Amino acid sequence: MSDSSREERQLLILDITDVRTYDPDYEQVRRELTERIVQRTRHSGWRPLVVFAETTPVEEIDDAARRSDAVLIAGGEDVAPELYGAHAGYAREGHHFPTADARQMEVVRRCVERGTPVLGICRGLQIINVALGGTLITDLGAQTIHRDFDTIRDAFVEHPVSINAGNPLADALGEQVSCMSAHHQAIGTLGRGLKPIAFAPDGVIEAVVHESAPVMAVQWHPEARHADPAQFPALLEAGTRLALALS
Repeated sequence: MSDSSREERQLLILDITDVRTYDPDYEQVRRELTERIVQRTRHSGWRPLVVFAETTPVEEIDDAARRSDAVLIAGGEDVAPELYGAHAGYAREGHHFPTADARQMEVVRRCVERGTPVLGICRGLQIINVALGGTLITDLGAQTIHRDFDTIRDAFVEHPVSINAGNPLADALGEQVSCMSAHHQAIGTLGRGLKPIAFAPDGVIEAVVHESAPVMAVQWHPEARHADPAQFPALLEAGTRLALALS
C-alpha cells in the first residue's frame, strides 16, 4: 500500500469495461455511475484511478493496486456462474465478462493476502465473495425488493437496511439506513473470512466485512443518483477505519 501519510490518498476504481456494444443503454447507465463514483471520490479528498479489468492484464491491475491506498470493485454485470459452481440459463441472466471477473477476483485475493484495503459496491460485493470461495443466489425472483425490471434506467429501488452495531459501517451510517439497490443476485454461501453485518427486510445480506483483512462491501449503490450523498464518503471512511483497526 502506498504512503498513507500523503494528504491525498489514491483509490483504484476497478470497473469491468467501458465498451458494451451489446447494450448501449446499459453502458450509459454504467458510465453515469462510474462518473459519480469518481466525483464523490474527489469530493471525499481521494484521487481516483479508473482501470477496466476486461482490457488490463492482471499484473498491471495489481501494480496499480499496490500503488493505491485502497481498491474499490465497482458494480456491473452478473458474475460468470461457472466461477462459483453454478450454470448458465438461470432466470433473468445477464451478460458475462468471465475474463474481467477472473482478473478482479485474483486482485482481490492478492489484496487480502498483503492487507491492501478492498471495498465493494453491489457486484463488487459479489466478486469479493466469490473470490474468497463463496457462492451467489443466481436470481432473487421477479418480485424482489432489490430491483425494478421495467427498464434499465428505472432499475433502482429504495429499501431499508439494518446494520449491526459495533462496526465501522454502522459507526459511519447508523444502524438503520435507506439504500438504493439494482440487483437480482445476492450472496448464497459466504466466502472465507467474511461475515455479514447488514441485512435487508427479506434477509438478503447487504454488507460484509472480513474477519482479519481490511475488506468491506455493500450490496447497494451509494453512488446512485437518488442515494444519500453522504453514503459514499461514509463507505470510504468506514473502510479506512477498518484498515486502521486491523493494522
